[in-house]
Amino acid sequence: MPADTPPSRFPGGGGSLRDPRAHRAALDAAVELLAEVGYAGLTMAAIAARSGVSKPTLYRWWRNVAELVHEAISEPDSGIPPDTGDLETDLRSFVTRLAAYYARPEVAAATPGLICDLMGPQAPRPAAAYPANNVYLDRVNGIFARAAADGRLRPDADTGAAANMVIGAVVSEALGRLWSGRPPIDDPGKTAEGIVSVILRGLAAPDAQGAADEG
Repeated sequence: MPADTPPSRFPGGGGSLRDPRAHRAALDAAVELLAEVGYAGLTMAAIAARSGVSKPTLYRWWRNVAELVHEAISEPDSGIPPDTGDLETDLRSFVTRLAAYYARPEVAAATPGLICDLMGPQAPRPAAAYPANNVYLDRVNGIFARAAADGRLRPDADTGAAANMVIGAVVSEALGRLWSGRPPIDDPGKTAEGIVSVILRGLAAPDAQGAADEG
């Protein structure tokens, strides 16, 4: 939108009931601006100007920029990933999608600031108040639970720790690239392959591990 073009107004945009078009416009504006100015440079005023939704309305819908951005970059929950019967295939598919998510420019730009603003000691609400934070962890735990029930994991396998390691490895890769000035994850499949191979060597049942070593 040109700077000299007045923002369009959305009917019914104010109040606690969100007009769907205004709501979507605000989220889309946040994503666009993240790619342009980064998270640190993002303001409610800029989102209002880009989206045509007034700043008071934005503040009625979100407490701050962090909460708006969190919703803007969160993916909808599509449920537990398909069960192919092969743990490595299922886990690699999951990690590839997760790595692709963190490769998105707006996600890479927002993640460091969101970690501080939504999960730090000064956060207005506890991290558990944002359900999207747990979506990916729930999904990978579901994959491990199915494999454990089918006897595909060692009886003493700590799947909770493994799930945290999977998520942490992807986030660490994404942030490490950002902090070192490298491009975002450019090959999610390759990233997934490395992470999954390491994780499964510590979890697989003896027969499965032997087969993997022979292969």
